[in-house]
Amino acid sequence: MKRNRARSRTLLLALILFVSVRGAFGQFAHDLGSARASEDFRLGVQAYHRGRLAESTLLFERALASEPDDPLILSWLGRAYYRQGYEATALSAWDEALATGGPVLALESFAEYVRARRGVGADAGFEAMVVAGSIAGQDGRERRFARPSWVVPAADGSFLAVAFGTNEVLRFDVNGLLVARMRGGLRGYDRPFSLAPLPDGGFVLVEFGSDRISACDRLGNVVATFGEGSGIERLSGPQYVARDSDGYLYVTDYGNGRAVKYGPDGKFLFEFGKAGPAGGVLAAPTGIALLDGLVYVADRVGPSIEVFDPSGNHLESLAPAGLVRPEGLHVSGGRLVVADGNRVVSLDPATLASSILHSSPRDGARFLSAAFDANRNLVVADFDASLLEILVAPSSVYSGWRVEAGRVDTSRFPYVDAEILVSDADGHPVVGLATGNFHLTELVTSEEIRSEGGRDVAYRVELLRSVAEFELRGAESDDDPLDVAFLVERSPESERFAAETRSAVGELAAALRSADRALLVEASATPALSHEGNGPDLVRMAARGSPPSREWRFDLALRLAASTLAAGGGKPSIVYVGSGGVNEATLGRTALSELAALLRNNGIRFDAIILGGAAPDPALAYLVAETGGTVRSSRDGAGSAPLADELRASRRGRYRVSWLSGADDGFGRNYLGFAVEAYLYRMSGRDESGFFAPLR
Repeated sequence: MKRNRARSRTLLLALILFVSVRGAFGQFAHDLGSARASEDFRLGVQAYHRGRLAESTLLFERALASEPDDPLILSWLGRAYYRQGYEATALSAWDEALATGGPVLALESFAEYVRARRGVGADAGFEAMVVAGSIAGQDGRERRFARPSWVVPAADGSFLAVAFGTNEVLRFDVNGLLVARMRGGLRGYDRPFSLAPLPDGGFVLVEFGSDRISACDRLGNVVATFGEGSGIERLSGPQYVARDSDGYLYVTDYGNGRAVKYGPDGKFLFEFGKAGPAGGVLAAPTGIALLDGLVYVADRVGPSIEVFDPSGNHLESLAPAGLVRPEGLHVSGGRLVVADGNRVVSLDPATLASSILHSSPRDGARFLSAAFDANRNLVVADFDASLLEILVAPSSVYSGWRVEAGRVDTSRFPYVDAEILVSDADGHPVVGLATGNFHLTELVTSEEIRSEGGRDVAYRVELLRSVAEFELRGAESDDDPLDVAFLVERSPESERFAAETRSAVGELAAALRSADRALLVEASATPALSHEGNGPDLVRMAARGSPPSREWRFDLALRLAASTLAAGGGKPSIVYVGSGGVNEATLGRTALSELAALLRNNGIRFDAIILGGAAPDPALAYLVAETGGTVRSSRDGAGSAPLADELRASRRGRYRVSWLSGADDGFGRNYLGFAVEAYLYRMSGRDESGFFAPLR
């Protein structure tokens, strides 16, 4: 066990006493007797905060050689192993730290989170949920909105709501605060019902009252309308809309008992599902959604969900048991989210397996729309009650988040800049948080002179207090610089596709901006970082670099790319360009789970561009899926350039914060502890960490 070290000095012949709040703070004390261990630990913490993880691991191991049972060193060693993907080793270090130093809630929670993620795969997020917050349309005498008919989430954690009763489209931030009202400009909206977002930030809005569809800009102003023709083209009470990746629109036309398809330019193409002499299947069509190339239309009369192909051909009718009054449809996790009367149901259309996500206890509740937002909370629109509800998974209430204090920059000390990573219990990033969602405290040590029995006694006091001048300097956005590492396979198979390699790397590199950083890592027999920087040299070296070898090492190349990105400052991504395999014969003792953890724990997205049109190896597909990436073919007509926009739009749950430290840095020798907490509705998480100021 670690020996206790009592340190004191005498002031005016009086005993120095120690008063601490460390029990409340919960982090292990920095109390090293060995000067060598203290210096190695200081350098290790600084290396960790600079992203030099292998170096920090070596320094922490060396510090432990002098102080083998110190819990603070062990906890930091676990952090370093965790970031490198060696989660089993990290857990072992944390267990030893807790056994030696006693209980520390933040560290226990971190270890529990890692064990849970390693032991059981993330579920699809379809468990029954509980109400965490609500947004009422009526607040006292103030009428904020009426009869919400549709909600649609945005990538930044905000969401749009269509207010049928007040002719508005409303934007709410991640905390449910109303931040914008859109009313259509001079023309205005006429009983808007639902909308489909457009890539430029605008949206297509279905207007029930005027039997038309409006194309709106990002401010909600109507710029064009269609659907107001005559004969077969005329709408009657349109309600719901869905848009596919090619820009085609599918609209349910309730009054005419049909669905209608429009081209990207708004041109009427055809109707489908309408009852008549030739037959038909739709009586009272409501919600509509697109999933896996098929069109799903809810019919309130059946009640049923009818399935069509994109050409309008009817394929089958789904009548899952218990369906009552299906309205709006959304898609999440390969399933349909159905607003069904006073319930929200998750439905697998392939098996008809369903689960109830929410059942309202209120009499007369009528849900028209329910959708998962970017943070996997469920936003529900109750039409008759003029109410929006936010529901969360029960397991995440009051805890369940993983908040991690990442890299810390003390070059401006006493101002401190830090990176905070926030994810849910399954490792999905939490996005859109604002200043009010964070609370930082720091441990400050001071001495007080008190008179006791005629003697002056010096007390060393540790205070846990909120940091000064806290600022959220930035959350992830599409303007963040990218750090892209091209991992190019050097095998005999990939060598046959040098031209495709050149094209894939060249197109993506050309789509990068001047602030972005590009790296080239060659997965050869001896992987190497062979180029840094964008331009012709990158493309040339990607096409013709190291000689091919059947002993090429995917695992070592991936670790090299990840460690290089960890020391960078941009939004990190690895783009594999190769034949689709990982050369498992050379993996040795490296487990794919460790490589996946390496990517996840550093917020690195992994995408794959497969040469020659081959299918990806399951191991490669696993890494892509674990990091939210994509698999595409080098022979895809769209090329690799669109991937740049996807990487910019992706979110990793990273936040940049700063504060003014009031702690005594001891000329750069004192370990300065701090704690960070993040909150949203009834969910939260906490981490405790520390840093050293520069020596002076």
